[in-house]
Amino acid sequence: FLGFRISSYSRTMRGKSVVNFKTKIREITRRSHNLDDALIVQVNRVVRGTA
Repeated sequence: FLGFRISSYSRTMRGKSVVNFKTKIREITRRSHNLDDALIVQVNRVVRGTA
């Protein structure tokens, strides 16, 4: 297409970013098997990157 560039590539997270992400999730969940709505909202914020 004229003026468009079509390509395929994948994005990966840096190793340090993955470690930080996992520690944030672990701090929020803390082995609680009972995930209430507020906890799910917090996890969603971290996953989306708004926390």
